[in-house]
Amino acid sequence: MPHIVHISNIHRADDARIFARQCVSASSAGFQVTLLGRVERPDCRAGVQRRPIPTHVPVSRSPIAYRRIHQTILREADELAADLYQFHDVELIDVALALIRRGRTVVFDAHEDHPRQVRAMGSGKGILGQIKPLWVHRRIRAMDHQAAGIIAATQTILNTYDNPSRVLVRNFPRVSLFQSREKRRHQIVYVGGLSRARGADVMVQAMAYLQHPDATLHIMGAELEPGLVGELKALPGAARVKWYPHSTYQEAITLLESSGLGLFVAAPMRHLRDSLPVKIYEYMAASMPMIVSDFPEWREQFAASGAVEFVPPQDPIALAKRMDQLLLDPDGLEVRGRLGRKWVEQHCSWERESERLIGFYRQLLESRRK
Repeated sequence: MPHIVHISNIHRADDARIFARQCVSASSAGFQVTLLGRVERPDCRAGVQRRPIPTHVPVSRSPIAYRRIHQTILREADELAADLYQFHDVELIDVALALIRRGRTVVFDAHEDHPRQVRAMGSGKGILGQIKPLWVHRRIRAMDHQAAGIIAATQTILNTYDNPSRVLVRNFPRVSLFQSREKRRHQIVYVGGLSRARGADVMVQAMAYLQHPDATLHIMGAELEPGLVGELKALPGAARVKWYPHSTYQEAITLLESSGLGLFVAAPMRHLRDSLPVKIYEYMAASMPMIVSDFPEWREQFAASGAVEFVPPQDPIALAKRMDQLLLDPDGLEVRGRLGRKWVEQHCSWERESERLIGFYRQLLESRRK
């Protein structure tokens, strides 16, 4: 059977896109799958062989360690002699290009809009502030031209690449992982990275204005800004918030399944407005209605679902009013939750999206055999 190797030393070993979606789906489709990633020791999960590789060290911190890590990953990857290698980190593009020079078939999975991030880097100060974006840009362009194919998480990202063999594979949830369980209708939830850009401060502040006496906000996720949780706990409304550390994907699913209302009130930043907000699809997969920022791009994506309410971003008072309106109608919440689940099943499930990924693998491997 064809052997596919996924490589990342940036993302978690149980990353939802890399492991739970792509690796597991490829294994289920009959491929031999190996993940070289951030595991402590070799193991096998869901038919996927997982092997440890050194974690990322920025070149600016230690150029010697940076090169040594890349050499180790290159050696371990090449020794597997796989039919296809899929890289997930810009930081490992040098390893990917080295494998290409050795005749290996390599694809790059663009999770994020790296060209836009490069343009943002250009405002950095000093020599390093100018060298880093140039370094990243050249490697992205080299990967675009030399890789056997490009996989992109959103249409916006896909449009930044010119590779003739490219495919859109979106981060839709695996709906079958979300089970029906009794909802705590007064339990509001946010699962994801914590930052002001993602509305963490707005959610906590809104709890101070909420009239419903029994409602609580449950937040699960890791800080994206050091010290942010401490600042949030000092805000009005923090007494009605329960905090969870960043946990496993299954623990996040369990929290979503038991909650009654989801939030994602992101700030009006271009990269967020253009994103494919996975958590919104996951909320709907968990049969949960939600309140999100009122962006035209998000209205276009989600209004038809019947499960999403929109509020002005960065307005805790408006958010509190909308939460009160929804919480006072538990029957309406249940109806909206069912509509969201049905919409995801029909239009936005990983079960459907995975067929595109597997088809891309097979087409690429077949073309390489000719």
